[in-house]
Amino acid sequence: MARPSTYSAEIADTICERIAKGEALHRLCDEQGMPSTSMVYRWLDAHEEFRDKYARAREMQADLMASQTVLIADEAEDANLARLRVDARKWYRDWE
Repeated sequence: MARPSTYSAEIADTICERIAKGEALHRLCDEQGMPSTSMVYRWLDAHEEFRDKYARAREMQADLMASQTVLIADEAEDANLARLRVDARKWYRDWE
């Protein structure tokens, strides 16, 4: 199946929903039937509504990661593992 290159509001909504749930863009774009990462960025440049939804999805993703970070720290039995998991989320947040 070819990757979609024509903008689709349905695919854009799916991308935003999955981003908000914590998925990485590059991973979901690797799936069959999804646009490439570069195509998503082109869609973001071209479609204001998608850009706004995507920005909100990223905010929701950041909230989710912050909540996960607190849970990891609160429920940690292995401090080194917890530190690694928290640091990975902090690094990801700072990078995004």
